[in-house]
Amino acid sequence: MVDSKEYYVYVYYRLDNFEPFYVGKGKNDRWKLTRKRNPFFLNTLNKYGAVVNFEFENLTEEEAYSAEVWLIHELRDTLGYELTNITDGGDCGPTTMKGAKHHRARAVVLTNTGELFLTLKDAEVKGAGRGSITLCCKRETSFAGRMPNGDAMIWRYADEYDKNEKHDYGVRKIQGSKNHRSQRIVLLNTGEVFETVRSAAAVYPINRNRISKCCMRKCSYAGKVNGTKLIWRYFEEGKKSWLKLFGSQLSYQE
Repeated sequence: MVDSKEYYVYVYYRLDNFEPFYVGKGKNDRWKLTRKRNPFFLNTLNKYGAVVNFEFENLTEEEAYSAEVWLIHELRDTLGYELTNITDGGDCGPTTMKGAKHHRARAVVLTNTGELFLTLKDAEVKGAGRGSITLCCKRETSFAGRMPNGDAMIWRYADEYDKNEKHDYGVRKIQGSKNHRSQRIVLLNTGEVFETVRSAAAVYPINRNRISKCCMRKCSYAGKVNGTKLIWRYFEEGKKSWLKLFGSQLSYQE
């Protein structure tokens, strides 16, 4: 039996600054039903008002779950928006520490020094981005940022921190990384895939170094089209999610 493509992923935006504050998945009129949502969502909605945009449509339920998880991660952990979602999406349970209001309140530790930071935003004082710190805490990358002496900064969630764990602070690259110049990249806004940063810059008149920095999460976007910020990632980094979400809709640029 073929799964029906009746699901969608939507985002609530505040009326005062048009920043996103909630990501949801549903079908039919699910997006309209707000009475039983969490108090953080309701407080924001009542205080600022909102508009809703359907980010993805005509999805199977599995595709919608994948899209919801990906979009929450991109908006909250990569771009730094204060979402009111209390889970990571995908029909999972809460992922917060006991007493934390939401995922972004999860404390982190810089293992190099043992310093504790109550939020990712607080940890940014060390010079690493929130998205990079999150990936390091999840052990998806080996480090996030560098100390003044050049040592790699290695992060752990406070509730998972083991002071006896051994770390290689001399690491020089992300685990499994390749030459960034030769990696395929994807423009998240459109799903376009490019063989190299150079080929992407040939289509979009954007500085190649800026695109590379965006792929490495050193900046939140690279270039704009009609006022829309363009967000780039290395293709292999999210290959499974993108193929699952977009399937044959991915376009390929030599």
